[in-house]
Amino acid sequence: MPAPLRWIQQKFGNRTGYHRLSSDTDRHEKVDELGPLELHDDDEANEVQSARKKTLKIRTHIKKLIVLLPSFLHPSDPDTSTRDLRKAAWLDGLRGVSAFFVVWHHISLIFFSWDLHNGWTGFNDPFIRFPIIRLAISGLPNVMVFFVISGYALSYKPLSLLRQDKLPDAYHALASSAFRRHPRLFMPAIVLCLPCILIAYLGLYGDGESIPGAAVPTLDPPRCDTLWQQILDYGSAVAVLCDPFTGDATGWVYNNALWTLPIEFRGSLVVFWLLLSLSRVANAIRMLFVFGVALYCLYFVHWAEFLFVGGMLLADLQFHLSGCEEYNEPGDLEVGIRRRRSRVLISTAHRRRACTVGCHILRITTSLVSFIGALYLLGMPKLERAAAETPGFGVLASMIPERWRDAGLPDHFWLSIAAVWLVLSIDRAPFLQRVFTCRFSQYLGQISYSLYLVHLAILHSFGFRMGKFFVELTGYETELRYFMGVLAAVVVFWTIAIWVADLGWRFVDAKVVRFSFWMYNRICKRVMAY
Repeated sequence: MPAPLRWIQQKFGNRTGYHRLSSDTDRHEKVDELGPLELHDDDEANEVQSARKKTLKIRTHIKKLIVLLPSFLHPSDPDTSTRDLRKAAWLDGLRGVSAFFVVWHHISLIFFSWDLHNGWTGFNDPFIRFPIIRLAISGLPNVMVFFVISGYALSYKPLSLLRQDKLPDAYHALASSAFRRHPRLFMPAIVLCLPCILIAYLGLYGDGESIPGAAVPTLDPPRCDTLWQQILDYGSAVAVLCDPFTGDATGWVYNNALWTLPIEFRGSLVVFWLLLSLSRVANAIRMLFVFGVALYCLYFVHWAEFLFVGGMLLADLQFHLSGCEEYNEPGDLEVGIRRRRSRVLISTAHRRRACTVGCHILRITTSLVSFIGALYLLGMPKLERAAAETPGFGVLASMIPERWRDAGLPDHFWLSIAAVWLVLSIDRAPFLQRVFTCRFSQYLGQISYSLYLVHLAILHSFGFRMGKFFVELTGYETELRYFMGVLAAVVVFWTIAIWVADLGWRFVDAKVVRFSFWMYNRICKRVMAY
């Protein structure tokens, strides 16, 4: 074989399309036809193809890692239409904003003193103490708003079906909600708090340490000698938390923010009981009866039950006042409620004649006054925090019933009423609902539950240590330096908290909702006789 052909075969093999020819003349002619240019082009094409394969592999791995980014950083599909906000409830956004403020409340407790939560007595006090502004760092008022929203959301679909006389569908919806309520509340809490085992075992909590002058110390759960003992300790704490009969999470050592979960579960059962027992009662009688139960709860200091029953009453009142008895099936199963489609029962022409410009302005003004009044009352400070000296609250503090004082809950009386009043004000003012249907509020609503579950463990471990680190850099000498150090730590904390909450929402919270639906549909009877 001639040297040029041997070199070509050794260099390129069969990639050049080389075949054995019949004669030496043909061989030389074939080499002349190929030429050096065609051979180099084929080699470059193979290299390009190999590079493309490597690029595709890299892109595949990147796509797998993108799922770990917060959902708002994911690349969006331009062909996918945006979510119809008519299917989204303003209650989701309100719940998200309330959860956002609860986190700020816990931040304020771990980095600042209780004086920050005193009542506003004059312009020399920090502006954050003003009754409405102080809601941004208040815990209990925002938790009460949670409970009203829960009562509203849990009763929305059954009430709608009952008003349409669809009793079988209402019973099915009620049974499904009751079956799924316990796993819906506690399964995400158990899973998302699992890292607390390692945090406690490795001693990453603050171990009861506190920044000088801070309102509360850090969490100090028991640190066991072995990881297995730590797991068993966590399991025993979870058993107490999830007990459906006597569950109590007050001061839960791994995450004391979970004190609301047993209350949430018991309040849900009260709503389910009222819906079932009054399912065959006329609408007006049912509303009257529920109103009486709410007054009973308020009189006998059952503040949490009052909030849940109040939320149920607001949902029924919404159907009654709007004349809307058609349920719009929600697209988001984890909430079970989306914005209603109001049906106008009078003609458009008649409505235009009846609703004048002056009437419209009066309605907006009344809604704004009601909304501001509810916020002001909801921002009432504790009695021990100079509530009586705060403008507007002196008389209200003296009007708290003795029964509430004797029960040790005088601060809960007006806050409970204000929470129901606030939800009512927003419910009757569509223009106010826009604040809670923007993208930011809706996103907070999506991650609100997981954010509520994970933020305290992060704050009392990583957040606390970051706070000490940055404050040591900036110094304690002046309030400005201390504030700048805390601000730097809070920025880092919020970055981590939002990221973890987003992952918890997508990989735990949403999947628990789908799992509970699947489980219920799997075990329930296919055909039921009524």
